[in-house]
Amino acid sequence: MIMTKNTLTPICVLFATSLFLFGCKEQTIDNDESNVKLLKTIVIEEDRDITAITFEYDSQGRITKQMEPPLTATFTYNSAGELIKLIWEREHIGIVETLTFAKNGNSILMTSESSGNVYSGTIELDAQGLPVKILGDGNSALEYQNGNVSKITFYSNTSIEYGYYTISYDNKKSPWLHCKTPQWYFMTAFESLGFPFIGLKNNPTAIEGDFAEGWSSDHFVYTYDNDGYPINVAVTETERYGTYHYTISYTYTPK
Repeated sequence: MIMTKNTLTPICVLFATSLFLFGCKEQTIDNDESNVKLLKTIVIEEDRDITAITFEYDSQGRITKQMEPPLTATFTYNSAGELIKLIWEREHIGIVETLTFAKNGNSILMTSESSGNVYSGTIELDAQGLPVKILGDGNSALEYQNGNVSKITFYSNTSIEYGYYTISYDNKKSPWLHCKTPQWYFMTAFESLGFPFIGLKNNPTAIEGDFAEGWSSDHFVYTYDNDGYPINVAVTETERYGTYHYTISYTYTPK
């Protein structure tokens, strides 16, 4: 089922099950610069629940704020344009989580501080700067095809495989295609928003999961605008406990 930041578990769980695309040179998505648009809003409707998320950008097309009331995330970049800090604040309460990112050769160290607890994990990169392993409370391995993540395999701390996802894509433009924020952030968005947001170049059409505790099969049907960006998607998620449906709509702003 879809999740929002409001329901996220601590970052230790993210390292067990999520992905972080972070290139050696702060890789951003390989862009087609025609009809450039940036994602402005996402509205997720599931039964009677509606989640609205809004993004703000700087002049270079990098996300500076992500607003999911009552939460707001603020992004900090250094002089080289690298994302080095992400702070989540809750209205009337203040900071609820601070994440920092540091490079060390072909690895990325990510640290989270939340409610007095500190969690960390490591991302191992290949020669092209793409993450191939995520090491934390649990471990995962990533495979790629045509610029998109095509398979995610999960392992226990004792290197025993306990499940995987395989992912198929369309040939249309991802909502993130022209965003200059480093790719790893969109994998964080995948964890907090759900599978429709995993595509960095294109959009997922089917995701098949096979785990020790059960299987899942998710399918996505899109409506696109005249420039090839998705504006609506109907999602069907099927697992051993039942089938679920929800819809997502997108709006854009010219870059």
